[in-house]
Amino acid sequence: MNVERIRIALFVIALIVLGLASGLVAADDRDDRFGLRTLKGEWGYTAFGSINGVPAAGVGRVTFDGNGQCVNVATLNAGGALIALDTNLIGGSCSYTVNRNGTGRIEQTFIDPFGQPANFDITFVIVDNGKEFRFVVDNPDTPTVGNGVAKRQLGSS
Repeated sequence: MNVERIRIALFVIALIVLGLASGLVAADDRDDRFGLRTLKGEWGYTAFGSINGVPAAGVGRVTFDGNGQCVNVATLNAGGALIALDTNLIGGSCSYTVNRNGTGRIEQTFIDPFGQPANFDITFVIVDNGKEFRFVVDNPDTPTVGNGVAKRQLGSS
């Protein structure tokens, strides 16, 4: 009789372990819900920080194609000077990656009104069920500090 109880206890333990393991697999599968297509569409954003110690703020619209390319058009106010920026001009670029866990990176080169390149690379995390992402400017070669929030625009998928 004790042997039977031990077998039942071992069977119950095996079921519990199997159930926990399947829960871990299911949780791991949920990490696959993020990818390049997660950001596909149009997003509006605001950003605040400083460039070379000068206070700066920006507002813009970025469009992600779902395949790793993007276009970003923004207006930057740096120390009271308004500067139009566009990654779609000749010499500009915008590309992005999205990790399985919802974090990612945008590498972009804006062209300013004088034809000069300006790099504003960012690191982000997707939140609010894919309706928003929060970001920080991540330029290792320039003294730029900034953060912001981007929200999916109405009707964008």
